[in-house]
Amino acid sequence: MPRRLAEDLLEERDRLARRLQTSSEELDRLRCQLRGRRATEADSKHRSPVLKSRPTEPLGSEVNHELEQCNSRLEQSSEEVQHGQWRDRAHRLAADLANVRAHVDQSIDRGVLQERIERLASLAEIYDSVARSLTVEGETNSPWYEGNSALLAQISAEIRRGGATAVGDMSDPFDPKLHEAIGVVESDYPPDTIVEVVQKGFVLDEGGLVRPARVIVSI
Repeated sequence: MPRRLAEDLLEERDRLARRLQTSSEELDRLRCQLRGRRATEADSKHRSPVLKSRPTEPLGSEVNHELEQCNSRLEQSSEEVQHGQWRDRAHRLAADLANVRAHVDQSIDRGVLQERIERLASLAEIYDSVARSLTVEGETNSPWYEGNSALLAQISAEIRRGGATAVGDMSDPFDPKLHEAIGVVESDYPPDTIVEVVQKGFVLDEGGLVRPARVIVSI
């Protein structure tokens, strides 16, 4: 719930509570006033018979009318306070529900992302196996070599369709966020330059890492 809305609801609740308290005090005051007037009238009748002929009903009717109005205002105030409490509770429940939905959505997104990374990692392992087989075969013009080269291209295309890109090429600057150095050698390359790629790495288009490239770096 926005902070401003919560403050407004609390202020409204406090206002209604004060109104309820004021109405209760007014009701008590009128009741005391009515009892006092009735006692005064009874005492006056007892002391002065002449006053018996004076009408007293209008006064009692007026006070009773005021009491009825006060009771009505009191009931209305109670209903408003209760309504405000229920509205405040409804807002809190709505906020809790929104938080739960957001948490569920995040959990689903994390699960989908993890499944996607695992699938791409499996394809990357197949890519490694086919790539190694090509380095063993000496004859590059053989049907076997050409077939495996085509298979490697298909695997690369499938990984690309999955939203990942290969990283780790010769002469690239070493980046610890993308590359894993498994060795260092002296070289004519500048320091911290990739001089050999042992295993390709792959990163997601949105920036997540499927696996780092395993490389040898110049010193």
